[in-house]
This record gives sequence, structure tokens and C-alpha cells, in this order.
Amino acid sequence: MDWIENIYTVIFRPKEAFKKLSDRKYLNSSLWILFLISIIFALNISADLYFSLSKTILFVFITFISGSILWIVMSIVMTFVSDLLKGEGRTTHTMIGWAYAHVPLLFIAPVTTLPNILGQPGAILKIIITTFIFFWICYLIVLSLSIVNNFSIRKSLYILILSISLIFGSGIFIITTFLALGTMVITSL
Repeated sequence: MDWIENIYTVIFRPKEAFKKLSDRKYLNSSLWILFLISIIFALNISADLYFSLSKTILFVFITFISGSILWIVMSIVMTFVSDLLKGEGRTTHTMIGWAYAHVPLLFIAPVTTLPNILGQPGAILKIIITTFIFFWICYLIVLSLSIVNNFSIRKSLYILILSISLIFGSGIFIITTFLALGTMVITSL
């Protein structure tokens, strides 16, 4: 039950939490956090799309696998960028910080019901709260990067922005390359 205490600490005392969580022994609990977030996220979407039970279970699995891939890739890229800037953290520390920084997503489930309960004001409130949660997650990621790597908040924000840019840039490059190769193959036929 240590991970429940860690969730509480991330929410109410994030600096203290990320200092404590920069230990490799929390890697398993961070995987459980991701799994719990995947379940909540998938159930919210499944309820909106009226999925059957079998489709919902499959969607939970797909959400967890894709979230885990994103978790690993972003952690590796952020650690790589941090290492270039003389950071002190390891990939496992970044992975733990990334997972626990997404703890505010646990509050998404009740927020998504607001439009059903309150109507139009609930929809507006949902947008406001969801935006707040997004910025809260970004702050927690930056805070965890600064603690893990012993960087300033500004430098950690730079790492996050650069890492996201590298991921998107790589994705655009790969898609463009496949489109160009596909066009060359089709025109040569």
C-alpha cells in the first residue's frame, strides 16, 4: 500500500514525493500507476462510445500497451536530452517521475461526468478542470525532471519541450519518409 501513500504525497507535497521517488524500487509501483490510469482512461472512453465488455477489455489492454510505449520512449528521450545538458538522473528515475507525474489523471473520471450532471455549465467546467489537470501534469513532469537531474525548473521545462519536439520531429520525419518511399514505389510500377 506504499504506492497509495506515494499518490497522496505527489498530490499534496510533490517536491517531497519526487525526492523520495527517485529510487529504483518504485519502478514497479509506477507501472501499476500507469495501469490504473489506463483503466480509468479506457473506461471513460468506452462509456462514451458504448463499447461492449470485450471491446472495453481490449481497449484497456491497448491503452496500457500504448501508454507504456509512450512512457518508455519519453523517458529515454528526456534522459538523453538531460544527459546532453549534464543531468544526473537515470532513465529509471525519469520513468518513475513520468508515471507519478500523471497521477492527476486519476481525477479525470469524475470530471468527465460533469456534463451529464450539470449540462452546459458542466461541459464548460469539464474543459476548465481538464485544462488545469493538463498544466498540473506538465508542472509535475518538470518538477520531477528538476529533482532527478538537479536542474532548475527553467532548464527542466526546456528539456520537456525539447523532448516533445524531438518525438514529434522524428514522427514527422518517419511519416514523410514512408510517404516518399510509397510514392516512389507506386510511380515506378
